[in-house]
Amino acid sequence: MATTSAKKKMEDLLAGPLDRDCFDQVLQHVYESYANFDQAHELVKSMEAGRERATGEEARDLTEKLGILCLALGEYEQAAADLEAVKTRKTAAHFLGRTFMKTHRELEAIDLLEKGRTGEDDLGTDVLLVEAHCSLGQPEEAEKLLKGYKNASESAELLFARGRTAEANGEYGEAMALYEAAVELEPEHAPSLFRLALNCDMNGDDERAVELYKRCAGLLPSFVGALINLGILYEDQGNYYEAIDCYKRVLAIDPRHKQAQLYLKDAESSLTMYIDVSRSKRLQRMDEFFGTPSDMGDELEEGEGIFALTAGQDEDILGAAAENPELERKLSTSVEELDLSTRCRKCMDRLGITTVGELIQHSEEDLLATPNFGSTSMNEVKTKLGAMGLALKGE
Repeated sequence: MATTSAKKKMEDLLAGPLDRDCFDQVLQHVYESYANFDQAHELVKSMEAGRERATGEEARDLTEKLGILCLALGEYEQAAADLEAVKTRKTAAHFLGRTFMKTHRELEAIDLLEKGRTGEDDLGTDVLLVEAHCSLGQPEEAEKLLKGYKNASESAELLFARGRTAEANGEYGEAMALYEAAVELEPEHAPSLFRLALNCDMNGDDERAVELYKRCAGLLPSFVGALINLGILYEDQGNYYEAIDCYKRVLAIDPRHKQAQLYLKDAESSLTMYIDVSRSKRLQRMDEFFGTPSDMGDELEEGEGIFALTAGQDEDILGAAAENPELERKLSTSVEELDLSTRCRKCMDRLGITTVGELIQHSEEDLLATPNFGSTSMNEVKTKLGAMGLALKGE
């Protein structure tokens, strides 16, 4: 009976036009249970079959509705394909803009969101536009949009938009205060929870970041970014089972999510590698202490030990180090001795970098491809290496 009732409600929600007014209701219903989610997928198939038989305006109506429903289900590729076909419609343009925001195509999203405006004072659209401009490094454009809301009553959406603009301007304290105010006003405001968590994460406040990511990830529909970052933090802490659960939850929403696929594979591999890696690090430390390979019998392969720290380095570096004790000392220096920030240290751990010699065998591109490693971290690493007269690979 309950299942039938839920299906009937879904059908009623989709009976008329699927527009901005009822989109949140559809979202809420779809994610109330797995049964509702499955029913939504069944309705998609039924509507696609109906579209094949339809023509003209009826076919276009179904295409728009299908695109919006696919957006709700997190199927962004299909949503974009459907909505592109009818993007001359105001509603379709709006939802195609939202789809592009989800897939980090902000530049295209801006034009579509503008076309989908319902009027001059359209806070929902302006908040999305603020987010897009800030993501593109254009806080001045975001500020222009917010000028029209100087006398508007405070809302979680508006506080978030102001916080996002402050953050883009480098005013992190102000941004955090605005996000906190938004969450106080609306405890389940997912965008504010996520930005709060992200800033705590970047500042090394892992405990607070985990708490906020969990709150954000626990909302429906699931906030994919929160799940990904929460998984990364769990991995940093060695909590691989929890990390795997986060990545699987992302893949349950979007089976083709490449980042989640990659991280899941890494986390599952880490479960079997963890003991061996820990043992290897202990042996390395023994070698560093005694100055000779540890007498551990078959546990050490040929070539391991203290000299394994320089494995994979270019021959010219090795040759120079062999003739220059000072260079050899620098290359053998532990990255822990560089006094890097928490963010940098975590990225080094993720790449398995333990010494300066290993670090300089990575290029700038290698490091920037690491999750949560940005330009600030890169400048920090370059400064530390520069002080030692060293540089990254390729520089």
